[in-house]
Amino acid sequence: MPDYTILVIDYEPPAIEKIKLYLGKLGYRIEVASNGVTGIEAFHDLEPVMVLVEQLLPRKTGMETCQEIKNTPSGANIPIVVMGSRFGGRKLRNTAIDNYGANEFITKPVNEEELLSVMAKLRVPSPAPPQKTATAAKVAPATAPAIAPAPATASAPATTPAPATAPAPSEKESPAAAKPDDSVESEIADRLDSLFADS
Repeated sequence: MPDYTILVIDYEPPAIEKIKLYLGKLGYRIEVASNGVTGIEAFHDLEPVMVLVEQLLPRKTGMETCQEIKNTPSGANIPIVVMGSRFGGRKLRNTAIDNYGANEFITKPVNEEELLSVMAKLRVPSPAPPQKTATAAKVAPATAPAIAPAPATASAPATTPAPATAPAPSEKESPAAAKPDDSVESEIADRLDSLFADS
């Protein structure tokens, strides 16, 4: 996996912290050296994708540091940006680029938009944006909604037939006529016998 390291050669903490803020949130790893000599050593150890170097450095100036790195095989194609005062900016810019091999010159305090614009112009490799691994939500197969069982219909209670009641006797019938007793039946039988006997 590529190591997107940017080497900052500077001794001013406020400037260093700003650069860390601007580039750290983009995924770059920021390494710092505080003078030209340790900066050159750090360059060979780290093999950064870009170098930001302060113009006025102790032990070796930023211009000299830039030139020495550019004269090495590993540093020839690495973008180097010299940072310096806005006073005499155009002259310093021309000197850094034309005489010392710098790729660009920016003024301090470093502006975030300007820095990112210069990096885009110099085609500085950038970390790949964090890929959003969209974990596909496991969709459960659509199932037919459960059909609620039909409510048990209360079966009509078995109707027990009402006990047969004898029809009420009509008003013209006397209770005796409604149900003839044995004496009446025998009387009728006697009359029938007498009739058959006469014939």
